[in-house]
Amino acid sequence: LTNNTTNKLIQRNNEKLNDHLASKAKFSVESVYFDEKSGIKITKFLNNSHTLNHKSIQDKNILQQIALKLKELHQSKLEFKNIFNIFDIYKRYFSLLKQKDIFYKYHENMDCILKAFDKIDLYFQQENIKLCPCHNDLVPENILIKDRIYLIDWEYSGKSDALWELANFMIESRLSPDLKEIFLQSYFKRQISAKETLHLSYYAFCCDILWTLWTALKEENGEFYGNYGFMRINRAYKQLKGLKL
Repeated sequence: LTNNTTNKLIQRNNEKLNDHLASKAKFSVESVYFDEKSGIKITKFLNNSHTLNHKSIQDKNILQQIALKLKELHQSKLEFKNIFNIFDIYKRYFSLLKQKDIFYKYHENMDCILKAFDKIDLYFQQENIKLCPCHNDLVPENILIKDRIYLIDWEYSGKSDALWELANFMIESRLSPDLKEIFLQSYFKRQISAKETLHLSYYAFCCDILWTLWTALKEENGEFYGNYGFMRINRAYKQLKGLKL
């Protein structure tokens, strides 16, 4: 089920198409009903399956399976029509936020944090980024396991940078440095380059800022997430100290 705030953030026509393509290609569970106006969706029940959580996703074998599933998705021919650019999404969310001070009050050094965010935005504008089909919201609860891995909830899906997807996943899963290495090695099957490492660090920083803004927008509309936004922006600030800008 959805609510009015979520419907402002999601383009349901894109979600409906991408959800259909993903389920047809066996990346997701089939939706038997989807109303793109309301966002209400009914998905087939998958017997004897379970969703992951922050504890179960730390399993090395599961991480390796997820890495392979993501590589398969990113190399697939799924024809998503929309682009998920985190900097464009950020600007759209910011335009929807009526009380900007809600966002700025999340951290005393928000000006410094956002200057770095803008600098990274300009950096990526100069890069020739290859886009591919991405899920873009891989929190553990959006991953089902039965006989194989299923990725569910394609609200934020679209063409994006695979490195963004990987960085966002590792942040959302709260992986340790050792588990990050296992996950990335399972995905790439090689040593990642210095530039890839740089891009992953940029995206890890930026995803916390994007989802902090998302939290502010949600809370402005009556949905409350406790210290979630503060946790994310504090982590972004800690990451900022180690970024090569």
